[in-house]
Amino acid sequence: LIDFTAAMLRLRRELPVLRRDEWLTGNPDEDERRDVAWFSIWGLPMTEEEWTNPAVRCVAVVFDGKFAPHDGKPTPSVLMVFNATHEAVTQTLPELPGHEGEWMLRVLTSEGHFDEDSARAFAAQDKLELPAHCMALLTQRTGA
Repeated sequence: LIDFTAAMLRLRRELPVLRRDEWLTGNPDEDERRDVAWFSIWGLPMTEEEWTNPAVRCVAVVFDGKFAPHDGKPTPSVLMVFNATHEAVTQTLPELPGHEGEWMLRVLTSEGHFDEDSARAFAAQDKLELPAHCMALLTQRTGA
């Protein structure tokens, strides 16, 4: 547990998008990118019905690194996927404006944490198998 916690602290230091001081809005910019965006298990934007349905127990959220620049440059974006069900689920990774690269699986709570060099790569629309009561964190380097 100490090793895992230390790795999570290092990951937070590595990813400025997880340390923002500004309030997130979810409003699109001129390129249709959002500082925070929420997605269903199908990789589609969450609907009002999904938000208000207590049976929806799997969600994904993207924090766009474009909105947390460091030294004037975009920083890696973060995709977090949460499965609060008693069953394994298959999450479709969302397609996002400005996110054409691969997502690197950095944390899977059922397995542990991975540095960027040893992380498994996923593309938009790929399927991510998530065990019951599990969370995943993926990172992606993005262009401006």
